[in-house]
Amino acid sequence: MRIMLLIVAGVLLGGCASPEQKRVETPYTPQYAKLAEKYAEIYEIVKANEWRANGHKWRALAYMEWRKEVQHHAFEMARKSFEEAAKWFYDAKAKYPDYSAYVDEELKSVYGFIAMCIMEQPELQEIPQASVEEPRELEQAIQHRLDTLSKTVQQWEQMRGR
Repeated sequence: MRIMLLIVAGVLLGGCASPEQKRVETPYTPQYAKLAEKYAEIYEIVKANEWRANGHKWRALAYMEWRKEVQHHAFEMARKSFEEAAKWFYDAKAKYPDYSAYVDEELKSVYGFIAMCIMEQPELQEIPQASVEEPRELEQAIQHRLDTLSKTVQQWEQMRGR
């Protein structure tokens, strides 16, 4: 009983803190503010970041779900969202070559998320009984997915004229 009272009192006191006390101060330099303003003005980068955020929402849904078919669908939707973000980043790079270094870094991270969405599919999480005896089957399945991803990346680069 005493423990419950202490827990409730702690929660109540913690919830009574002012917003100024709750706020975590982050270093915000004037240079970063100028950079953030520039990127916020570029429509393509804003759209790419929206699609990337959408992809992260789908990934979060996939992690929370236990049904394999829903996980599979969520990872596919996340992958498509990240692909759309990559297209917007390529558009930004074509229109604004001054920001190509920033866009290249963002594209690396987006491609990493696409690869994670492919590798985290539920069918790759389970090791079939045959692959315990023959591990090459699983390696071939993973290699096939990686090859598919690299072909997709090459197609995007050809479409964008890199």
